[in-house]
Amino acid sequence: MAPTARSNKAPAADITGPWGTAAMTKFGNGTFKYVSGWYDPDTLPGNVFATYEGSAKNAQLVVSHGCRPFLRGAWCSPGFWRNEEDGAWALAGFARTDPFNGNVSTWWCGADLATAPTLQTVLGNPQTYSGAPLAGGSGFPLNAFNATGAFLTDQIPGYGFDFEVMQAGASDACPIDHRGDFK
Repeated sequence: MAPTARSNKAPAADITGPWGTAAMTKFGNGTFKYVSGWYDPDTLPGNVFATYEGSAKNAQLVVSHGCRPFLRGAWCSPGFWRNEEDGAWALAGFARTDPFNGNVSTWWCGADLATAPTLQTVLGNPQTYSGAPLAGGSGFPLNAFNATGAFLTDQIPGYGFDFEVMQAGASDACPIDHRGDFK
């Protein structure tokens, strides 16, 4: 989405929407712009507004459309994540030391683990965490080991975990390399 606000007199403007409140960037002729992530257009009317610093003469707010993001199916195995550099983890928005419980647990494999391990602990111990699959809220039959790989894969921008891709076992199913660069 790319909301644009116009006010001939205002020196600054903020915009508030589902993303919170953010400063808009000033362009010529009193035009302010802000580019947000994609939101369903039905959720925006009545939920997006601009505020102006100073006088707001002839104020207008235009929310232009964007394209619905297309998520491509992917699978980066638990072994991939276990051995990757911090750049791959940063791209996913998580660290090795983040907890399994509360991130992967309920949605991906159905339960918190009594030992409360970190993501790296689960990935580094397949003999402990690759038991029988459980069905969490995701509906995929995944054990804690594979659920961690699915969870992290699902965090890669523009991609989403795909159970069929995982089952196919394609070696090129992971869209990033060990540094977190897209292939």
